[in-house]
Amino acid sequence: MLSAATWPFLSDPDRMIQKDLDIKEFTDEPHDPMIPHTFVLEPGLKIFKVYNGYWYWGRPTMTELHIDLRAVLKKIRPDFDLGTPGLKEAWERGDRDQFLVDTLEEPIRYTEGRSIGIKR
Repeated sequence: MLSAATWPFLSDPDRMIQKDLDIKEFTDEPHDPMIPHTFVLEPGLKIFKVYNGYWYWGRPTMTELHIDLRAVLKKIRPDFDLGTPGLKEAWERGDRDQFLVDTLEEPIRYTEGRSIGIKR
């Protein structure tokens, strides 16, 4: 089946997961739907947060997902706060293993709208 969805989703036509996780939507017997769930995952597919429900009161907003992503990154990235003691010294020593980015030998050329410039 082809889908235009731009996010990962679970297809469970036999309702196996629905039964295993007991997430049957009990207010709509004829259609047998599942209660929608959104999972925010950490590395290793560890669940950080779960949202469940319909419409605006159950689904996460972009702001909530942004806050969750920030919390996950703060938890797993040593370089999340560049003010952390020792990070500047590690960078100056060339110890870049704990950093997400590294210095480029050549600047990156970019275009934004009509302007062309260099980002360093």
